[in-house]
Amino acid sequence: MNALEQHLVERLHTDISRLWAVADADGLYRSDVVNRLLAEKGIEIVLYEEPIAFRFFYETTMRPKINAGETAYAVLFDPGNEGFRCLPADIYEQSQHLEISLSDLFPKLSRKVLVDVEPSILSRVWERSDAMPSQPAGERESSDLVLRLGYRIETSLIESFSDVVRMLLDLHLNKQALPNHLVLRLSEVAHKACGDILDFIRKPALFQTFLQSEWQKFIHGSDRMKNSSQGAVDFSDPRIRVYVDGLFQQGFLLPVEEGGVSMPEWAATGIIHKHSPRVRDLKAQRDRVASLIPKGESSYRDWLNFASYYAQLVAECFKQDTPPEELSHFWSEVWEPVDLSFSKWSATHLDTLHNLPPTRPVVLHHIPRFLSRRIRPETKVALFVLDGLALCQWEIVKECLRSHIEDIRFNEDACFAIIPSITNVCRQSLFAGESPAFFSNSLHRTDSDESRWKAFWGSAPIKSTNCIALNIQGSDTDLPKLQAACSAGNQIVGITVRMPDEIMHGSKLGWIGMGQQIALWASQGFLSEAISHCLREGYEVFLTADHGNLESIGSGSFSEGALVDRSGERVRIYTDATIRDRALQDLAWRGVLPVTKQLPGEFLPIVHSGRGAFIPAGQVRVCHGGLSLDEMVVPFVEITKG
Repeated sequence: MNALEQHLVERLHTDISRLWAVADADGLYRSDVVNRLLAEKGIEIVLYEEPIAFRFFYETTMRPKINAGETAYAVLFDPGNEGFRCLPADIYEQSQHLEISLSDLFPKLSRKVLVDVEPSILSRVWERSDAMPSQPAGERESSDLVLRLGYRIETSLIESFSDVVRMLLDLHLNKQALPNHLVLRLSEVAHKACGDILDFIRKPALFQTFLQSEWQKFIHGSDRMKNSSQGAVDFSDPRIRVYVDGLFQQGFLLPVEEGGVSMPEWAATGIIHKHSPRVRDLKAQRDRVASLIPKGESSYRDWLNFASYYAQLVAECFKQDTPPEELSHFWSEVWEPVDLSFSKWSATHLDTLHNLPPTRPVVLHHIPRFLSRRIRPETKVALFVLDGLALCQWEIVKECLRSHIEDIRFNEDACFAIIPSITNVCRQSLFAGESPAFFSNSLHRTDSDESRWKAFWGSAPIKSTNCIALNIQGSDTDLPKLQAACSAGNQIVGITVRMPDEIMHGSKLGWIGMGQQIALWASQGFLSEAISHCLREGYEVFLTADHGNLESIGSGSFSEGALVDRSGERVRIYTDATIRDRALQDLAWRGVLPVTKQLPGEFLPIVHSGRGAFIPAGQVRVCHGGLSLDEMVVPFVEITKG
C-alpha cells in the first residue's frame, strides 16, 4: 500500500461522521487507489460539481443509505473562493469538514509543477520524503525533482542525442503524458544536447514517424547511420538497443523489408524476411502477447497499454487467410487467459476509475472534461465517435486513413467504456461528461446525446454555446451535413458515426467478416474526407468509440417476455431486483452480475459470462454489452496532419 494513499484514507473516519465534505481543489482524493481503499472502509466518493444532479443523487441514494447506516460518503468539491460555503446548506451543516491541498502535502515544492501530475506519480514522489528540499524550491528545481522521483528521468544525465532518444523512448513506450511544466523543463534540458525537441515530447506520433524513418535507414545501411552523426539514431547504442524488441512488440515501429546489409541478431524483430511464413510470425506475436497479460494488482495503465498491442494481434489474426487452427489457438491460448485476468481485475478496480481527474481520459465520460481543458476562445474541436468500433478494428481504420490522407499522424491512447457496454449507457455518458448514475430518466434511450452535449459545453469553464452533436450513418451523402456544421461557426462538434455498429449487427461471419467490411467502408472515402475537412477548417480532431465488440458464441436463448426490460445478445437489463436475482439463478454459470455503482438503482444488468451470448446455441455473432477487454477498452486518438 502506498504511503500517500494510506495517509489520505486515514484522514476520514466513519466513527466520527458518515458524511464528509472534502475541499479538494487538487483532486488528491480522486485517485483510483484512494477510492478503492475508502470503499473497503465503507466510504464512497461523490463529486459535487452540478448542484441539481447532486441533489437528485443525494435524495435518492445518499440520504437513505446514510440514515440506514449502510454507507458513509465523502463529498469532494473545489472550494474556489467560497470555501465550504459553496455547498448546499444541509450538507454544510451535517458534514464533517476536511480541507487538503498539494501545498499541505508538498510544502517545499512548487504547486504549479505538481497540479497536473497523475496520482500514481505523486505517490512516487511522496514515498521519497527523504529527498525533499530543506528550503522552498522554485519551478525548475521542483520540476527536476518530480522528473527524477516520479518519472525516473535524471535531467543532469541528459548530455547527448542518444540520451534524449532513450528518454523519449521511456516516455512514449510507457505512454506517459507529462504535464506542461515538465514538458517545458525537459525541452529546456534537451535543447542543450540536440536542439529543439518540444514537439517530440508533446506529440508521440511525430517522434514515432522520425524513429520509423531512422530504423529504415539503419536497416538499409545508410552512410549517415554508419557515421552516427548528430541527429541520427544509433540503434546499436546499448542504451537504445534494449528498447528495440518493445518498439516492435507494441507496434510503436513497424518492421521494414530486409536490406542488402548483414544485420545483428537483435535487429531481427524489426525486419520483414521475404521468405518468412506469415503463420510463423503470427505465432511469435501470439506468444509475445500471451506473455504480457497483466496479472494481479496491475494498474489501469498496464491494462490500457496491453490492450493496444493485444488489439494489433487480433487485427492480424482475423484476416481471411488465417488458418482455422491459428484462430483456435488464439481463443484458447490468448483470449481465455486475457478474459480471466481482466475479469478478476475489473471486478475490484474498474469502478474506482470514474472519479480520476481528467488529466487524460481513463473512462469515456472523462473525454469532454479533458477536451474542455484544451479549449481557448480561438480553439475548435471535432470529436468523432465511431459507434461500436473495437480497438482491433481501429487498427484497420488507421491503415485506411494512412493510405488516404497524406502525412496523417495519430497520437494514440485508449480508455475504458462504461458498464454495461451498450450504446444508450456508454454514448450518453460520453456526451454528458458524467457518470450514468445521474440520468436515470433517459438511460433507456439513445436520443439524448445532443442535449447532453450542449448542456455540458454550456456549463464548461470556457462556455461554448456554438456547439452541435451530429448523428450520421457514415456514408458519402452525410458529408454535406458535416461540412455545413463545421462551416456554420460551431466551435465544438461531436459526430456520432453509426456505420461500424450497423456493420457489426449485420455481420454473420464473425470478426473476419466484420474486419473486411470495416476495411471496405473505411477505404470508400467518407471518414478520410470528413476528417480531412475538419483539419482544413482548423479543428483539433479526436476519435473514439462508445464501446467495443466481441465475436461471441450462442449458449441458448433465454426468454422471459415482459419480465426483462431489455434483452440483448450479451446483456439483459431489469428494473426489479427480485426478478433480476431470479433470472441470475436461472441463468446459472451464464449470468454475471457486474460490479458497479455507476448505474441508477432501477437499471439492473446481467451480462453473459466468457464470450457467450443469449442467442441460439452454436451461432456466431459479433455483439456487445459484456465485460470483456474487447468490449470495454476503446480507442482515444488525436489526429493531426504533418
